[in-house]
Amino acid sequence: MAIIFFDDNAHQTLLPLTYTRPVANLRIGILTIAEKWGKYLNADFSYHTQDYLQAKFPLTVVSENIFVNGSVCPDDSLVEAIDKLKTGEALKSNDILIAVKLNKTDAADFNHNRGFESVVDYGRSFVAIRYPEDIFKQNAVELNKDFALLTKGRVSAPVSNTNTIIGEGQFFAEEGAVAECSTFNTTNGPIYLGANSEVWEGVHIRGAFALCNDSQVKMGAKIYGATTIGP
Repeated sequence: MAIIFFDDNAHQTLLPLTYTRPVANLRIGILTIAEKWGKYLNADFSYHTQDYLQAKFPLTVVSENIFVNGSVCPDDSLVEAIDKLKTGEALKSNDILIAVKLNKTDAADFNHNRGFESVVDYGRSFVAIRYPEDIFKQNAVELNKDFALLTKGRVSAPVSNTNTIIGEGQFFAEEGAVAECSTFNTTNGPIYLGANSEVWEGVHIRGAFALCNDSQVKMGAKIYGATTIGP
């Protein structure tokens, strides 16, 4: 099974952020929307996007495909509903097409505006990024979900004992992350340091906070959540 992210009218309402990328390539929380779905469904993904973006974000069609609305962020309930779809069935919430399962032949003619004979109504709430401000409004929710997804069953890499970490179980550093003489307060949300990220001396951070791979926070910065930095 392969995941294919499609752009509906959110590609227009999210401009200028989506001039250079499909909607699912936007980052919210720690991961991009595409990366979230890839981890939830444990599947490879590609994009059905605007013609001028398709060369950079290629489309791959296999025998069994799940087309997923690139503006919709996954959660356990959505994943369960999508897992239950039969070939040819679509999952919708009001006027929003969330996902549809198609074979290779039908996938080649996919159009999100077309009607689907078999439709499953999804009645639960979910996070959808339809306008630029939604990224900021929903960042705390998605950061907490991503933190749980990325750290489940794992142990944080060690950081220098010159740091002060306030709170328990909500701090995680990937291998290669470096921090010195800084304060991390996790009482209001998790703090995540990505691989090869750096927190310089004298920084004070309150969660929820994510410093993504290869990114830096320089000396003396004061940051409160919910904040995501880089790449």
